[in-house]
Amino acid sequence: MIKSILEQRRVELPAQNEPVLEHLEPDEDGSYDVGILAKKAAHPKGAAAFYRPTQVLRLVQRLNKFAPLAVVATIVSSLASLFSLHRSIASYFVGNPQGDLLALFIALFIGAAAMALQCWLIYFTLKSAAVILKILMEMEFNSRIGANSASLEQPA
Repeated sequence: MIKSILEQRRVELPAQNEPVLEHLEPDEDGSYDVGILAKKAAHPKGAAAFYRPTQVLRLVQRLNKFAPLAVVATIVSSLASLFSLHRSIASYFVGNPQGDLLALFIALFIGAAAMALQCWLIYFTLKSAAVILKILMEMEFNSRIGANSASLEQPA
């Protein structure tokens, strides 16, 4: 399907394994500027065929805002399971007076490691999804440039 779309647009595929010479610099908050993509999406001759660019840009912004909230929600939900983890570990030390304190330290260590891994996975998954959406949007826009290069010039 993609091959037929590219053939219809008469786009020459770029050579593979070439280095990327331009990179976007992140803003102060660590996110990348979506203004360039928004300008391209708003261009009347550069309308996307398969999606609404404004919805994709809104989704990217929501993913970036939701990532820290997801980390907080993960921590809160993991704290609720910390008690059952403590009780499970304490069951190995039945009859030992210091066993409950040792079980608490072990549960805190294992719980903290599990929470850190969960938070890392959720945060970077959401941030990666936002970046991938922008990359795909840019790729789709750039694939139209070959067929519409004259029509994508700035309107007078």
